[in-house]
Amino acid sequence: MGSIAAPNLFTFTHGALGDIKGRQRHGDIVQFRGLPFASIPARFRQSVLKEHLPNQPFDATNPGTVCPTPPLEHIRWWDGPLPDDYPVFDEPVADELHCLNLNLTIPRFALEKTKESLPVLVFIHGGAFVGGSQALQCNGREMFDLLDLVRRSMDTGKPFIGVTINYRVGPFGFLASKELAAFNKSHGEAVGNYGLHDQVRAIEWVSRFIGGFGGDPARITIQGTSAGSASCHYLSFFPNRLFSRVILASGVLPSIGPLDMESHQTLYDRIVASLDEDSARVATSSLDRLKQVPVTALTHKLEFDVFHPLIDREYILDKTISGASRGEEVLPTLFGASAYEDDIALFLLSDMKTRQPKSDREIFSKIRDFLSYNGMLRSPETFPFDQPAVLDAYGLTDTVNSPSGDLSGWSKLLGQCVFNISNVHSALFTSQSLPGGEGKVWLYHHAVGNLYSGCHVPGVAHHGVNDPVLFNVAPDTIDEASRESWMASVRQTQDAWITFINGESPWDPVRPGTSVRDGEEAGPIYVFRDGGLGAQYDNLHGGLGPVTARRYASVLAASLGFEST
Repeated sequence: MGSIAAPNLFTFTHGALGDIKGRQRHGDIVQFRGLPFASIPARFRQSVLKEHLPNQPFDATNPGTVCPTPPLEHIRWWDGPLPDDYPVFDEPVADELHCLNLNLTIPRFALEKTKESLPVLVFIHGGAFVGGSQALQCNGREMFDLLDLVRRSMDTGKPFIGVTINYRVGPFGFLASKELAAFNKSHGEAVGNYGLHDQVRAIEWVSRFIGGFGGDPARITIQGTSAGSASCHYLSFFPNRLFSRVILASGVLPSIGPLDMESHQTLYDRIVASLDEDSARVATSSLDRLKQVPVTALTHKLEFDVFHPLIDREYILDKTISGASRGEEVLPTLFGASAYEDDIALFLLSDMKTRQPKSDREIFSKIRDFLSYNGMLRSPETFPFDQPAVLDAYGLTDTVNSPSGDLSGWSKLLGQCVFNISNVHSALFTSQSLPGGEGKVWLYHHAVGNLYSGCHVPGVAHHGVNDPVLFNVAPDTIDEASRESWMASVRQTQDAWITFINGESPWDPVRPGTSVRDGEEAGPIYVFRDGGLGAQYDNLHGGLGPVTARRYASVLAASLGFEST
């Protein structure tokens, strides 16, 4: 039973974890931040589940520490003062070995045991496997604050408990090499993919302890965006899954695909070569050098636009869906992406410092790099140059030798191949070719524009746009004339998520017999639109329009078909 310790403080006694001090918001929602779920024995070691809190009572009123990341530009979507009832949080600090913690957002009645156990949502943030954290702030507001979504679930009579988590990113979370593999094996641990295994530890912690907070460990949904979404897709193929439903948003296994050990070794050697000579004087092996250098030597020396998990042959078996599957039954899964994934591709094809287009040679190299690990394409090493139908559909025939002449067109092709079309391919392939997939796959397209004034592409449904829509943490900063439309879109998106988290169908699943080869006729698909005017469409042609559907179909024709199974 909880008791109010101060106007906005709430102390709760958990049967296994003891006393925890959190924040009460709006009178009937309680949030606990920075709860440690695992420990990290040392750099490049697998995390270990924590079964106790470090002190009593545990102060969970402020964000926990986060994983160190490269210096990244912060998102500044909104401005203006905090609402009167918004808590002032400490700025999160980075700590390499103490960054694994999670936040809980819980209807107060669940803590008071007045109703049956609630379903649970575990959200995994994105960041290209390089950056990000659950505690990202924009002008004092946490970007992944689940307060509004949980509030909506209560208002609609379908309450749930929300969880956000940290995991290791960048070299600390995804560096791999033969030396690191031997190091992990010497400790009897899984090899590499430390960040993904951190996510598994978080879900394990939730499964073990959420019952004491009023949650149902048998009804855990995981959801992510971008690399967080790809993470969820990866985890759906892991053994011993402790979750029952999956929501994917702009990221699947084939799109941010895993790399083999040889590719990881090349990056490892490059990082070692970047270290200062001083590190060689105190350590003889490359691994010892990496284990001893300061944090900034691994985060600030080289520029990283994306990291990739490792095909370790134990947890991640392959970069294709058919190869990654262990034959376990498909979990109910929402597959979706944003209407304008071009923005992330445009970023990748431009110089990170000057924001000007890269040279033609560099653009070709980047396209080859990103498509080489795409587990959707039949011949990624020659795509799209061996596909005249694709080049024609995207209007790229005249710039096939000089992509800088039509950077927006090539960005559209790359963005849609990596996020949109690989998402459709994954949904169709899963529903038709994996065990128990029929009737368990839902397809959506998020076309709601970001109306925050600081958006890099104002009014556009950019990569990961479902985050600002779903979390809705600063609606008061949106222009008053547009706010009603925004809130209608927010509520429609939130209600779909809430319906799915509660074990129901938000719209019709992909119909039986819909295959990758169906192209424009694949469906149904739900399209979220501005003003809450979303609707279900029978196929891609009706939902996305003939031009976009034709583009998708041209690429799907070059993708791996069911014969690959």
